[in-house]
Amino acid sequence: MQLLTAEEANNYKVLFDNMNNPGLVINTNNGLIVDVNKSAVETYGYTKDELINLPLFDINPTYNGDINSLLKRIKNSTQNRFETLHLKKDGTKINVIVNTSIITLKETKCFLSIVTDVTDNIQAQKDLKYHRDTLQTIVFILNELIINKDFNSSVKNILEKIINTLDVDRVYVFENNYFNNDLVCSQKFESTKENISVQLNNPELQNLSYIGAGIERWKEKFQEGLCIEGLVRDFPEPERKILEPQNIKSTIIMPIWYEDVFWGFIGFDDCSYERIWNEFEKDILKVLASSFISVLRKENYFKTLEAKVQEQIKELRSQEGKLIEQSKLAQMGDMVSMIAHQWRQPLNAISATGINLSLLSSMGMLEPQKIQESSEFIQDQCQNMSQTIDTFMNFVKPAKESKPFRLSHTIEAIIQIMGTQLTNHSIHVDVKVTNENISMVGYEDLLEQVIINILANARDAFEDIESADKFINITIDMKENIPIIVIEDNAGGIPEEIRDKIFNPYFTTKEQGKGTGIGLYMSMDIMKKSFNGDLIYTATQNGSSFEIVCRGRE
Repeated sequence: MQLLTAEEANNYKVLFDNMNNPGLVINTNNGLIVDVNKSAVETYGYTKDELINLPLFDINPTYNGDINSLLKRIKNSTQNRFETLHLKKDGTKINVIVNTSIITLKETKCFLSIVTDVTDNIQAQKDLKYHRDTLQTIVFILNELIINKDFNSSVKNILEKIINTLDVDRVYVFENNYFNNDLVCSQKFESTKENISVQLNNPELQNLSYIGAGIERWKEKFQEGLCIEGLVRDFPEPERKILEPQNIKSTIIMPIWYEDVFWGFIGFDDCSYERIWNEFEKDILKVLASSFISVLRKENYFKTLEAKVQEQIKELRSQEGKLIEQSKLAQMGDMVSMIAHQWRQPLNAISATGINLSLLSSMGMLEPQKIQESSEFIQDQCQNMSQTIDTFMNFVKPAKESKPFRLSHTIEAIIQIMGTQLTNHSIHVDVKVTNENISMVGYEDLLEQVIINILANARDAFEDIESADKFINITIDMKENIPIIVIEDNAGGIPEEIRDKIFNPYFTTKEQGKGTGIGLYMSMDIMKKSFNGDLIYTATQNGSSFEIVCRGRE
């Protein structure tokens, strides 16, 4: 490795000091920081003097102190890019991406690390997941209220689902009644986190008088259609006497109105810390209050519902053409996720290559051969990304006419889209083709839809099992002069008692909100009506096997 000239060192210093990203220079011999820029000082909260000679371990708790292992890792890496955790001086943890190169300064080999703080991005992803899980919980609640014929068990299931999904310590329901001509409330339902005390059998929370217990303010607010919310320490003393013994630090409570009658209220408690409830959480509680009352003690509701559901199913069955497109659209989210997985590696590689070229150029070390190699590398990555989009567009755009196509090409196109995602799930895919020329006549995009649905089901099934050897085997063969595709996995299989239902419409084995129940139904419908074929399920020792019989159009 060449030493930097005085001019090159000066150029490096100017570029390094003026970067917006934190920059660290670390001695490869001992792991001590030897130089930092202004952004690093601002990010980590140390002074520059405090950072100089600070061990790398003090800001990177994941680093085990073995500088030689880190050096070897960077030398053997093609991207020199790491996702890790750093610590500020005050102990705050930040998620970072570190792009590292090896340079030589003053005859000393050093790591040049450029740091990007991605904490906000990761938090945004967590918030998005929280919102998505919450919305799925609402769907579960609505279905539970409609389907479960036992009101009490339905409410208990709903509250348990809320506790398992939402960031609250306790959720509860109180019902109003009159006791000696006095309006009182009693706790009827409750669900809590494991470390939170249960109050359901607390006698102090039974026949609690709004006037006598000092919570008349609640009734007045509720009658105005408003909620009670805030930090318990800011509540009037009579209210604190009720809430503080339950270790409640923050609460939000919504009224429940049933046929213009103040029926009771539903609320969330936080017993861990004082929090300000955001608008999203308030909206969720409003939805719960509305949903709770929607089927309260309604006689003959389920008979009416069953008749309506049967009528809707009958109508939907008369529109099977639209269901095919609906099934295909249901796969679009998966497809976008697959492309994101497929693109992540080449995008990271292109980014790292660009940063490396910029640094080499700024230090006067950029050679024509390096430019040519980097250019060819970037072109190759872009070509791979372009091919992924072409494959995706072919899937999205319906085929205009039936035509011959080779089954091996169909499988290759699907693996190009799904391969990275399956690999990220530690699933090994093996494709066996007995004859590359096996082909058929029909609409290739419809067959792709069937195969993708089966592969996606297998991928999802693996999430429910623990296995170090996950595989999906795909075989293309001829059986009695008829093309077949066999897809076999070891994802645990389908329980025997429901195997005869898996091709029924709206039947799903997935959790509430995660499956439409039309995937296999539409796949069978496509094979029978579009390919004069069949879709046959067989249970294997450790999983499932689907045989796709492709007779082709007559």
